[in-house]
Amino acid sequence: MTSPTPRTEGHASAVLAEADRLMTVCNSCRYCEGLCAVFPAMEMRRAFPDGDLNYLANLCHACGACYVDCQFAPPHEFAVNVPQNLAMVRAESYQTYAWPRALAPLFARNGLAIGLIAAISIAIFVVGFVAWHDGGALWAVHTGPGAFYKLMPHNAMAALFGA
Repeated sequence: MTSPTPRTEGHASAVLAEADRLMTVCNSCRYCEGLCAVFPAMEMRRAFPDGDLNYLANLCHACGACYVDCQFAPPHEFAVNVPQNLAMVRAESYQTYAWPRALAPLFARNGLAIGLIAAISIAIFVVGFVAWHDGGALWAVHTGPGAFYKLMPHNAMAALFGA
C-alpha cells in the first residue's frame, strides 16, 4: 500500500494545505477561541487562502495552549497540532518573502545564521568603536550624570540605531 500524496489543491505547498485542513477542523470545533489572537481571526473566515494562512501563522506565538487543550491532538486520527504547523507556515513564508532573495536559504538553518550574524555584528561594532574612539573608554568605569554618553555620545547612537 502506498502512502497518500498530500493534497495541495489551491495552495502553494503541502504545509499550507495542512494548515487549511487544521483551520477547518479548528473552525468547526472552536474550543480554543479564547486562547489567543489566532482563533478569533480564524472564526471570521470560512475559507483559508494562502495569504490568510500566512496572516494566521504570524498571529500565532507558539505558546502551545491550543495544543494542550485540543481534543483532536495526536494520537487522535485528526492529528491537530496548530502551533507546529503554523510555525512551519511562518518559516515557509519567511523564505518566500525574504529580501534580498539570496538570504532566503538562511531560514532553513536560521539558528546558525542568527548566531553568526549576531557575532559578526557585535565584532564589527566593537572594532568600529575602538577604531573611532579611545579604546580604553570601552572598558573604563564611568560614573555620574551622563556617564553613558561618555562611552557613546547620543548623536552616535541616533546615527547608528535610528532617531
